[in-house]
Amino acid sequence: MSYKYYSTERPVMPGSFPKPQGNTVLNIENFNDRSYVAKIGREAWGFIEYEKPISPVLLDDYELVAASDEEDKDKICKLLCKVLQLTRGASDLKSLDFNPDSEIVTAVFEGGSRTINVACDSGTAMIRDIMNHLEC
Repeated sequence: MSYKYYSTERPVMPGSFPKPQGNTVLNIENFNDRSYVAKIGREAWGFIEYEKPISPVLLDDYELVAASDEEDKDKICKLLCKVLQLTRGASDLKSLDFNPDSEIVTAVFEGGSRTINVACDSGTAMIRDIMNHLEC
């Protein structure tokens, strides 16, 4: 698992992000322009991914916004599944399984399964995508 933090004030460059000892930087990506990021609900210049979480003090010092603690998509899928099972249209739904690495939800039914791409979705956008894909 990695921890992603968005830079909302400037592109990610040397000196613009913390380098805590024992916490490896896994990835740095800058966007071409400041772009809206649904996961944080505002614009950002890019992001940096770490192996471990960054302290709130460092996030504040470097003006970074955490994406990893915004929404629990796995929990949203589990709760949505319970609600959908109460309906006529999805009473045969067995599970909604969220894969955080691929950002794919697998809807498992009694007679098979369907995959739903929810990459870059907020929690509410993910619910809409699932509902539209399952035609609920």
